[in-house]
Amino acid sequence: MPATTVLTLTIIFGTYSIVDGVFSLVSGINRLSRGKRWGTFVLNGLIGIGAGLVALIMPQLAYVGLAVFLWTIISIWSIATGIVEINAAVRLRQEIQNEWLLALNGLISVVLGIIIQVLLWINPFISLIALGLVIGSNFVASGITLLLLAFKLRNREKDLSSNKRVEQLG
Repeated sequence: MPATTVLTLTIIFGTYSIVDGVFSLVSGINRLSRGKRWGTFVLNGLIGIGAGLVALIMPQLAYVGLAVFLWTIISIWSIATGIVEINAAVRLRQEIQNEWLLALNGLISVVLGIIIQVLLWINPFISLIALGLVIGSNFVASGITLLLLAFKLRNREKDLSSNKRVEQLG
């Protein structure tokens, strides 16, 4: 239920922002009465209260902004993770067999990140809900791929320990 999740996050953000803004504003006023620097606290408090009110009064606007930001961060994370996994697979090709599974998982992550960015640029309003399905599909594909790699590595470890036992006996 991606729409409900993002709406809930928007309401939580709005509430948190108002509470944080009030505390910053009170802190700024207390600092003013003691002759300390207070301007940034008051400004932070007013901005926090304003952002929280926008999120609670106009949740659709905040919802879209939060969702686009969240999907953008997920996209960047997915691309970076994929590049790291592809790099690891290339470096591990001499050490393990079936390293292509790790590279495949990295490629899936990179492609997902690119798809998210393309969908956000084409039509952010319609794609916000669809992206939840895309990301969920990626997690399933990634989980299957990594499980296959884990089983391959586990079997390799068993083979190595069996060979060591044979060498010790011989």
